[in-house]
Amino acid sequence: MPLSAHPSADELRAGRVAAAMLALVAGFVDAYGYLGWHLFGANMTGNTVIFAISLFSSPERARLPLMLVVLFFAGAMLGRLIVERFSSYTGLYAEAALLVIASLAPRQATLPVISLAMGLQNTALSTFAGVAANTSFLSGDYTKLGQVIADIALHRGTEGDREAVSIIWPLIVAYALGALVSASINAIALRLLLVVPVVAILAFAAHRRLSH
Repeated sequence: MPLSAHPSADELRAGRVAAAMLALVAGFVDAYGYLGWHLFGANMTGNTVIFAISLFSSPERARLPLMLVVLFFAGAMLGRLIVERFSSYTGLYAEAALLVIASLAPRQATLPVISLAMGLQNTALSTFAGVAANTSFLSGDYTKLGQVIADIALHRGTEGDREAVSIIWPLIVAYALGALVSASINAIALRLLLVVPVVAILAFAAHRRLSH
């Protein structure tokens, strides 16, 4: 069923939970990638900067960040194709499968598979209770949150602005929490990657309520 102009409280709650859970996944894998390789599984802005720096200082080290960017891009394309052919949920289940593969793969393949999964996540599901938000990187979310809070402070805020705030701020907190959890258990983080797809699947289940 399509969303109404203003989602119900239940729809907002489901969207908030789904967005936060997916952001938790991204924060976890970004911290895992940074602590293990000084690279990111989801944050391609950071990887692009590291690629450019490496080209200048140590060109042989530029290959891995470039590979991660390319794989994220490929994952975004794949996610779009899956959504068009099947559904958002199929795309997100595919992401969960990739994260399982990443947790079982040899170490050198782990981060590339994660980046493919994160690209897929970001295009497979990007709207929550009618609010567009990124769950694998936060720059756009910070920008949007700042804009809508400013509009609310200027008494120009709409109901849609308030809904956006209610989705985005828990998403940001969840991303940070995922990174904190990953850092705190870094010695066993690779094993816990097996748990991350379970969190993603719970997010899919929560968000599925929006279509019924």
